[in-house]
Amino acid sequence: MFYVLGAFAAAVGFTAGVLLWIRRTHLLVTVKGASMEPAFHDGEQVIVRRRPPDELRRGQAVVLLALEWEAGYVPAEARGTAAHPAPEVSTTSHVIKRVAAVPGDPLPREQVPVLRHVAEPRVPRGKVILLGDNAAASFDSRRHGYFDIENVIGPVIWPRPS
Repeated sequence: MFYVLGAFAAAVGFTAGVLLWIRRTHLLVTVKGASMEPAFHDGEQVIVRRRPPDELRRGQAVVLLALEWEAGYVPAEARGTAAHPAPEVSTTSHVIKRVAAVPGDPLPREQVPVLRHVAEPRVPRGKVILLGDNAAASFDSRRHGYFDIENVIGPVIWPRPS
């Protein structure tokens, strides 16, 4: 009897440890809006692997904290211009975008209009350029400029299995 209870307690402890590890290393995020269509659709859930910023690669879909959206942030370069209206304000805490350039990459000036006249030739340390797949519905680096790399949680590893 004690052997069975001990084995059960060990299994419960192991399961709790695995679940805690998964929670610390992964995140489940629900897509809101059309900014990443056709890759990700409104209401779809994705699994994100928490990774250090230096592991980001061009082309990855990533999730970042929406600190700037929540504050209704408008970049200095875009404030008060007709070409760059105020961004949509989100009530979510996460945003999904695709990495266009990481620190040290050449600045993709043609893709990012607000950075066309920036002096530096490369993306500076601590910054990243993020774009939505659906440019018409995305508030991203095209209007915002650089994002702080420290706000990027990690890459989307897969849409949540149905």
